Amino acid sequence: ISLSTVILPTLSRATADRDAEKVRGLLSTAMRLLLFVTVPATLGLIVLRVPIIHVLFERGRFTREDTFLTASALAYYAIGLLPFAAVNIQATAFYAHRDTRTPVKVAALTFFLHLGLNFLLRGPMKHSGIALSTSISALADSALLAWMLRRRAGEYLDAPVVRSAWHTLVAGGAMGAALLLVGRSVDVLALHGILAKAAVLSGLIAGGGAIYFAVLAALGSEELRLLVSVMRPAR
Repeated sequence: ISLSTVILPTLSRATADRDAEKVRGLLSTAMRLLLFVTVPATLGLIVLRVPIIHVLFERGRFTREDTFLTASALAYYAIGLLPFAAVNIQATAFYAHRDTRTPVKVAALTFFLHLGLNFLLRGPMKHSGIALSTSISALADSALLAWMLRRRAGEYLDAPVVRSAWHTLVAGGAMGAALLLVGRSVDVLALHGILAKAAVLSGLIAGGGAIYFAVLAALGSEELRLLVSVMRPAR
């Protein structure tokens, strides 16, 4: 949401100036940044779903069974993290073209898809079915907006976006695999004391992040270089 808010004025100016190349460049950059952030977040939430819910909520009347039930829903919601974020960027591009109707029409269409999926999945999957239907609906919303936006603004899912997707998937996969391996030998739920559990979970998150950034650096990620340049103190 913050990213879409930031790029809206620049997108609007580029659209008003009929600078199609700049519009595509802005959208491409926004999508690359989304991939950079949401891919590791999605994989991290899926892999660490149980210890995250356990540390945050399992106390008092919130039981171990509640932890596993909530963690299941979290995993399915995490699948929709990227399309949820992409919809905000794509809708902003339509707003920059002074078109508020298209995102609303697509949202209305996917709303009925959401209702139908809720009805179909709530029986076999219980509450997790509702979470999955939400993510599928977000994916459908994003896919429809992407198709329509390509017709409006041109191909913005260009080679840099594909390269960024490849880099983030490889780095995210390495991170996820490492967390799975470590998670087999370090059982956060079996530790004693909330501070110890929180410390180990924080260590897993930090370690996963370090692996993600290390693999991105090895692959020569442009997004990582951009992040480093922004964080580097001005001289």
